Amino acid sequence: MSYLRSYAIGNTLLDDLALPFNLYLHLGRFGTLGIEVMSVFFLLGLLYPWSRRRRSMDLVAGTNVLAFVMWTQGSQQIRFLLPLLPGFSLLAAYVLMNVNNRLKQSRWVQWLIKGTVLTAVVVTLVVNAGIAIRLRFVSVVFGSESKDAFLSRVVYDYPALRYIRNHLPPDSTVLLLWDGQAYYCDGRCIPDADQSRWTRLVHNSDDLVELVSKLQAMGVTHILLGRGDAEWMIQHDNTERHRQAYDYYWQVFAPACMQDCYEDEQMVLSKLVCK
Repeated sequence: MSYLRSYAIGNTLLDDLALPFNLYLHLGRFGTLGIEVMSVFFLLGLLYPWSRRRRSMDLVAGTNVLAFVMWTQGSQQIRFLLPLLPGFSLLAAYVLMNVNNRLKQSRWVQWLIKGTVLTAVVVTLVVNAGIAIRLRFVSVVFGSESKDAFLSRVVYDYPALRYIRNHLPPDSTVLLLWDGQAYYCDGRCIPDADQSRWTRLVHNSDDLVELVSKLQAMGVTHILLGRGDAEWMIQHDNTERHRQAYDYYWQVFAPACMQDCYEDEQMVLSKLVCK
């Protein structure tokens, strides 16, 4: 809950009313991946109440407002607004159409609206082209790059999960720490869905012996630690519990109980060797 509350600006009524603008002015407080950018043209939808009303568009506006209010009561992450973007687009387009119809005699208004639409299209194309160039997914789509090589490039924990599949015994059980993405693993992996399992284990154990016994009761034979995932949670934790659990792993637990099997820039896979 501390992690979820680390997003957004505040939870007062004034903060909620300013949200449509804070989403643009303070993007870093609402995004998780750095690419969840709301189109500035969505703000045109705020002018709908002063446009020519239509029952179908009233339904779109009402649904979006209700969903947006519900969104404000959560962690206020932009990615959870994705289902509302089509509605925002319709409202913005409808407002532009109304302006166009009311001021169709003004040539500069016509050019302004055309320029607005063209800008939105160009920005969208440029952003998506940049993503395509960065990921270089065309090569795997047309077969010049294998799926395995592509995943090794773009999925940060894929090489470690591939090592688990190819090198660990079938009866191994790998506990993932701060990493809930076990899709490319198999039944041997226990994902850390809420990214706090290790933190809870450490803070709910009196000593190293009790902690090890809990891991053994889960059948854990190996541990996969994601450095980037841990650092992300630490940055969003004002209680310092994740930092304490992370430091405990490296300073106390790992020297006493772990034997490294695999390591790369992001991931460390170790075998549980203490009794």
